[in-house]
Amino acid sequence: MEARFGIPYSRTGQPYGLTATEEWLMGIARPLGLEKEAERVIRDETERIRSDLDYMHHTLEGKTAIIEISEFPGPIRALSLARMAEECGAHPVVINVHPYTIKERMPSIKFLLETGVNPEVILTKGLFRLGSFRSSRETERELEEIVKGFDDPIFFGNAARYPGCPVVNLTLLNPAYLPHYGFRGIHNIAALLRQAMENQRLPRSTLFRGMLYGN
Repeated sequence: MEARFGIPYSRTGQPYGLTATEEWLMGIARPLGLEKEAERVIRDETERIRSDLDYMHHTLEGKTAIIEISEFPGPIRALSLARMAEECGAHPVVINVHPYTIKERMPSIKFLLETGVNPEVILTKGLFRLGSFRSSRETERELEEIVKGFDDPIFFGNAARYPGCPVVNLTLLNPAYLPHYGFRGIHNIAALLRQAMENQRLPRSTLFRGMLYGN
């Protein structure tokens, strides 16, 4: 559309985390000549969520952020979250970016690589048995074993997983903490992270786990 009709094109990633949100806003503002207005918004909004940013950096510094794809709406979102986690001082590990999704999303993945996003990626055997209860159960067991291999892990994904570490519930069925993008998203993810850390020692239902994955 830029080549044929002269419509400005903003080439930025998804606005997850502070840096990506700033890039996203400025990518829109520059073609419109609104840089000063955007800078003011960024400055004001950043100050408004300063305590959330401080909490995320303090909590994630030196930790491992394990981000699962299979219970998530898409690998690009997870990779964007990996960038956010790394920005906060964590080591991001993305679980189950399925190979069949790579080709169709290659432009987005190349862009993320150009911005310095290159997280560790792990594929589980259970992922390749799609559409069955057994595959979900096998993936759950593999996830639990993967988590044991990292120091201070924090899991980002589905609250129905039982990885034996704090679980940040990022499912879309958690509407009180939506959206996850932009400045509001930083506030919401910080609240979910705080919730996960404060409740990490509460016992989880073995009955519910058995119903989901078997004994």
